[in-house]
Amino acid sequence: MISETPKRSSYELPKELTLSSLRRVCRGSEQLTEMYDDLEDCVYRYYEVAVQFEYFVLASKDDFFSEAKRSRLETFDELRRRTHTSLCDKLRILARLLVQENHGIDWILLISGSSETDNRESIGRWAIRQITEKTKQEISHVPVYGDIVAGVATQGLQTDHNADSCGV
Repeated sequence: MISETPKRSSYELPKELTLSSLRRVCRGSEQLTEMYDDLEDCVYRYYEVAVQFEYFVLASKDDFFSEAKRSRLETFDELRRRTHTSLCDKLRILARLLVQENHGIDWILLISGSSETDNRESIGRWAIRQITEKTKQEISHVPVYGDIVAGVATQGLQTDHNADSCGV
């Protein structure tokens, strides 16, 4: 939770906050840019882990009760939770830095639905939406069929982001 009284942002809020609009806000400050880069890496990592977890759950639905499947599911779930916590932490740190730079915290409302960054579910959905939308834009020029697009959305991306940069 951010301890300072929320300030009005010094920029026009977009309809929905995207990674690229957040990057523009952080531009011009080395510290903000560095923290933004950490957050972006974490968004990618969370997306990858969440998609892998969901894919494993779907692939294992007929054999959920075997010891090996339960153990692997617990491992996946623990990694997903730790990655999500790291994502929320990076967002909180960036929020504090933006307040220090007099940018306010109105942008958090677009992610978490409140002036606090504690709405984990909304933050997770926002992160997944960022990568899903970026993927759609990147492949929009390629003639694809619904199954292929759905496969990309459910099976995840291969990214060049350092998976360890998310602190997991």
